[in-house]
Amino acid sequence: MSRLREWAPAVVTAAALYGFPYALLAVLDIGGPWFVALAADVLVLAAVAIFLWSPLVVLVAAVVSAVFGAIYLFGVAAAETCGDSTAATVVELTGAVAVMLTVGTWGVRRGPRALWAVPAGWVRAALWVGVWAHLIPGGSGACFE
Repeated sequence: MSRLREWAPAVVTAAALYGFPYALLAVLDIGGPWFVALAADVLVLAAVAIFLWSPLVVLVAAVVSAVFGAIYLFGVAAAETCGDSTAATVVELTGAVAVMLTVGTWGVRRGPRALWAVPAGWVRAALWVGVWAHLIPGGSGACFE
């Protein structure tokens, strides 16, 4: 039980750092129920700013995550990962989330290392998606048509 208490805040913080850019983009594009996800991310990051890190570190981490989230989207699209295979999509997304949370949680547990671990998680997830899109039949296809 003590391990759960040690690792749970780091997992939630990493999930908020990775979810923030996606929720922000979804709110700007779609709106509606995505406001709840964005509010949850902001609440978690505010709690982290108050209890764990300084507000400046949390702000920098969120901005860095947003920048690398955009790089992730362009990198994945440039790798032609827009196929029509459902199996490829499931493997790509579940693996990307697992990779990002693993790397991000490790970085968050080590304090300032999160500032380079979170971007590293985005990059590793993009590599994961790119590789599996081309290994699974129907997973690859042009995105910029």
